[in-house]
Amino acid sequence: MRKCGFVSALLIGLISLGCATRAQAQSGPRPTITLLPVVNLNGEKWKDLKLAEAKAGNQWLHKEFARRKFQITPEKDVTAALTAKNIDLTDEEQQKKANMYAAAEATGADLAVFSIIDDVKDGPDGLRGKATATIRIWVLDVKEHKAILDGVTVQADHRSNGKSSARQIGSIESAFDKGMKDYLATFPDK
Repeated sequence: MRKCGFVSALLIGLISLGCATRAQAQSGPRPTITLLPVVNLNGEKWKDLKLAEAKAGNQWLHKEFARRKFQITPEKDVTAALTAKNIDLTDEEQQKKANMYAAAEATGADLAVFSIIDDVKDGPDGLRGKATATIRIWVLDVKEHKAILDGVTVQADHRSNGKSSARQIGSIESAFDKGMKDYLATFPDK
C-alpha cells in the first residue's frame, strides 16, 4: 500500500512538472524574428496599388508578431543585412532559402519570415465585389536551418461593396490570416 502511494505521488509530481514546463515554455521569452520585406510579383500595373499591397502584407506580419510579443528585428537592420549580403529578394533568382537564412543570420534572429504576393484578382461576385489573393509564405527556423513553412501557397478571398483596391488589400490580409493561422496559434497572445 505504501509503495502504491509513493508511486502515485511520484507520477503526480512528474505530471505537474511536465505541465509547468509546458506552461513556462509558452509564457517564456519569444524568439527573435526577422521579417523580410514582402515582395509583390503580381501583374498589377498601378504602381501605387502594388506598393500598398506589399505594405499591407508587411504591416500584417509586424502587427501579428508584435501582438504575440516576438522580438522583431528593426527594419533598418534587415535592410542593412540584405545590403551587406548583396541579396535582392525582388529578383526571383535570389528568392532562395539560402539567402533568407543568410539575411536572418546576419541579424542574429532565431526565425525568418518571407512572403511573395503572386497574384491578386478583383471581379464581381453577385451584388458585391470579390478579390482573390495568392501568396507564398516561408517561416524558417534559422538556428536549425529548418523550414517550418516552406513556400506554402495560400489563396484567400475578400468580399465587400467598397473600392476594388480596398478589396485587393483585404484579400492579401485574408491570405496572411489563413496561411499563418496554424503557426501563430502555437504562440497565443500574451
